[in-house]
Amino acid sequence: MHSSLRIRRLRDLDQEYLDSLLRSCVEEGGSCHLLLSDGVVLDVERYLGTDMSEMVMVQRILTPFQLRRILLEGDTLPHLIVLSSSVLSEWGMEITLSVLDIMRMKAYFQGCQITLVVFGAPFILDHVARGLAVNG
Repeated sequence: MHSSLRIRRLRDLDQEYLDSLLRSCVEEGGSCHLLLSDGVVLDVERYLGTDMSEMVMVQRILTPFQLRRILLEGDTLPHLIVLSSSVLSEWGMEITLSVLDIMRMKAYFQGCQITLVVFGAPFILDHVARGLAVNG
């Protein structure tokens, strides 16, 4: 019962792309969780229509600890997580990596499809992906 963790990196927040990701999440799971960091504004009803928007559970992510709790204690409906790179950089490397580990475990062991979209300037994990040393 494994599922996937997909990580998408965007330079700018592309509303049409997020709309397509959100639609696929709803179609796969019947409903889904949409978790948004500060700096993300998304009018779900406008993009999905009233009927489909009722199947999306929207929640603002204020801290990494809140995101951890949601992932650890939540159900296995698909999750679309949209975070600003500046927010992730504020969290720091250790906390960001621990949140990613929780996402991996939830996808692998619980079969929960998770799509993480990070937008904005290059952030701490961009350096990790390229194998560069990062302080912090």
